[in-house]
Amino acid sequence: RERGAGVEELIDRLLADDLEHLALPRHDLTIGTNAREEAVTVPAHDTALLLAGTSGGGKSTLVTAFVEQLVQRGYQFCILDPEGDYTSLPGAAVVGDREVPATAAEVQELLQLPAANVVVNLVAIGIEKRPAFFEELMPQLLEFKRRTGRPHFVVVDEAHHLAPRDGSTAAAQTGDWNNVLLVTVHPKHVSNALLQHVGVALAIGAAPAETLGELADSIRRRPPPIDPAPLQPGEAFVWRCRENEAC
Repeated sequence: RERGAGVEELIDRLLADDLEHLALPRHDLTIGTNAREEAVTVPAHDTALLLAGTSGGGKSTLVTAFVEQLVQRGYQFCILDPEGDYTSLPGAAVVGDREVPATAAEVQELLQLPAANVVVNLVAIGIEKRPAFFEELMPQLLEFKRRTGRPHFVVVDEAHHLAPRDGSTAAAQTGDWNNVLLVTVHPKHVSNALLQHVGVALAIGAAPAETLGELADSIRRRPPPIDPAPLQPGEAFVWRCRENEAC
């Protein structure tokens, strides 16, 4: 009774949005440090992330470090891997190989196990068929995540192969796209409907200003001020699109 007002407020928020927008910064994921040696973090929930930049800029390295941190936190992940870059991740189960195509049913079966992290190898699925596979699998993953909270993160590598700009937008308009990491070379080649979900963008490589400019054009926001000089290996420019903050 002494704290009845607080309990009522909590119940109201639970009914309104299931505490979806409650900030829990202690769960944020660290991706590096800034020039002042302060930790730079991204949310572990409630937003979609984009990692973009020129080839050879270190996208695979950053993704690997990211999923290693997920493992340390006890989070389940699922990686859609068009080029077979992540099939050697320790402790991850791989669905599909260079000759046998992955199936959505196999992915769903593995994800039933809370401790199972899954890499979906799409090498055996032709480039022209990958968008259709994405349209089949991704709504299933989002629905499973809605019901169970898992997988905690879905990584979509080479997003321009799976959700091209001129492809279907059905999957992008289905479900909750929070806790999804999209990885691509050029945002302008990714489905515009999918990019609308992005809340935090990380640019790496030789043309960070151009990379974030492509995203800004797609989501109709003013791009952040950024030095057009190439970033060095291990460097990234972070743009929090929703708050229009950059670092």
